Amino acid sequence: INSFISITADSLIQAYYGAASLSSSLVDAIKDIAEANSDVDSSEDKDAAAHFDSEQIQAGHNRLVDFKQMVINQIKLEKYDVARVLAGRMLHTLQDFYSHTNWVEMGRTVPYDVLGDKDGNPDNVAGESEDTCSNCVRGEENLFTSLLNRALYHYRCSDNILPEVNDAGKLTSGYYDGQLDIDGNVIEKTKGKCSHGGFLDSSSDIRATGGINKDSVVEIWSPHASLHSKAVTIATLASETILNDIRGEVGDDKKFSSFLNIALDKQQISSIAYVIDTTGSMYDDILEIHAALSSIRMEIETYIENLGPNAEVNLILVPFNDPGKDSNWDIVS
Repeated sequence: INSFISITADSLIQAYYGAASLSSSLVDAIKDIAEANSDVDSSEDKDAAAHFDSEQIQAGHNRLVDFKQMVINQIKLEKYDVARVLAGRMLHTLQDFYSHTNWVEMGRTVPYDVLGDKDGNPDNVAGESEDTCSNCVRGEENLFTSLLNRALYHYRCSDNILPEVNDAGKLTSGYYDGQLDIDGNVIEKTKGKCSHGGFLDSSSDIRATGGINKDSVVEIWSPHASLHSKAVTIATLASETILNDIRGEVGDDKKFSSFLNIALDKQQISSIAYVIDTTGSMYDDILEIHAALSSIRMEIETYIENLGPNAEVNLILVPFNDPGKDSNWDIVS
């Protein structure tokens, strides 16, 4: 994410708001979220649900539901620092779904809309005793030993998820050695299940050998490295969707902007101009316009309040009438 900070924060903020100085605070918010996201790999490395590992699909979904609601609650309470940390942890789990499960291998190109939805649940998950992967092959042997040998003599995996699993649209994910379920119990890989994979995952030596993760573009770490970019694309769309959902449920753009550290000194809103014929013969029409303007004004005032105390809106009223004729109609009171 740090590679794209200059695009998301500087370029977009300048293009939309026309104020380059605002981007630094947004960059800080992005860094807070990104650091919390990255920290999950070290602080919750054994929590299978935090990574959608070991077929903990339902538990991962439940975690997303919980974290999404916690982010919403903290934003509403204006505890933005806490909300950013929770958002980072939530996004890590969401993004891991696309890297650690077979969603991409099933040919899916859009996010799984059930994830994080408190009114939905994942369905069609592979059974506990159901085989999901076949063995991968290893490269040619070499003279090195220990970890170096394992790195250079790693598994080459291609189409190792069983066709009957993908064709039936059944969700599965890779097992990782030593991970725990939500009750703290060690999850043992059953023979025939997929592994997470990578040369640090010893479960990848248990049938089915190899793995299916798409965390990186390096095959030593990620047996399905060739699908990394596809997983990233879908995970990005899913991240945008869940953040937009949070924004909608917060229901206050001022608070959501503060969550992202977007505090504008001045917001230039497109000007609104009203051109009204005030000729005397237009009396009935003017009465209707007067009522409509009052309603519109109330909507604009509410919108401005949500933007913050420094928001600027230009309202322009241009009356006109037939040449040589005056009008006494009061259209702005």
